[in-house]
Amino acid sequence: MKAILDTLSDIPEIQKTEYELRDGKYHLKIEGLPFGYVKSSDLSEANTKLAEFRDNNRALNSTKTELEAKLKTFEGIDPAKYQKDQKKIEDLEKKGIKDGGDVAEIVKNAVAAAVKPLEERETARAASEKAAVERADRELLRSTITAAGMKAGIDDRAVADYVNRGMGIFKIVDGEVVARKGDAPIFSKAKPAEILTVEEWASEELPADAPHLYKPSRGGGAGGNTTGSGNVNKRVISADPLEFGRNLEGIAKGDVIVQQ
Repeated sequence: MKAILDTLSDIPEIQKTEYELRDGKYHLKIEGLPFGYVKSSDLSEANTKLAEFRDNNRALNSTKTELEAKLKTFEGIDPAKYQKDQKKIEDLEKKGIKDGGDVAEIVKNAVAAAVKPLEERETARAASEKAAVERADRELLRSTITAAGMKAGIDDRAVADYVNRGMGIFKIVDGEVVARKGDAPIFSKAKPAEILTVEEWASEELPADAPHLYKPSRGGGAGGNTTGSGNVNKRVISADPLEFGRNLEGIAKGDVIVQQ
């Protein structure tokens, strides 16, 4: 069932009581937000912070370039002239003048002092940006998987289990949700030449492996993942009394359908 509808005309009568009219839209009656739902304001805030990180990175890179350009001013120093100047400094020190200093050491220390804070800021910035991207990717993945599950008819009590399963199969690669096992893509069982999508996994593959995660069928058009007459990946048995007796528990749970 969708969380928000513009009109109730396209859903079964039995589901209409599950919605209430607010702000011109029909909202599903639930407590709090759906599991895994991300508010647009939160996503917008994350994108804003990511943009700030990138702007700061550009500023730091610009500062680093300027410092590197300044360091080039020390290139081309004549060693012979430097030694001559050093001799003059030693002569001055012998005469009691001790403020000449070691020019090479001063330059080395000054460069190290100027570059170290930049390197530390760059490391911290890179770590913060990486963490922000990973958080945004996780929220995007969780939201996508949750939306596909709601559409396929996942039982509200099984959402956490369902999302955890999906997080183990799908990853964010270059901003896209893709099925991956390590670095290798996972292909569709129904369409072996195509990579498995979240929607296909939620509506076709997972119900065969874990039918208990889905809501019982409400008949044609009742929502969720339906096949044939609206049954959600049920096991069909004949009306033979012996077969019927063997599957009493599954029939009671709604996991087994008796073919008349």
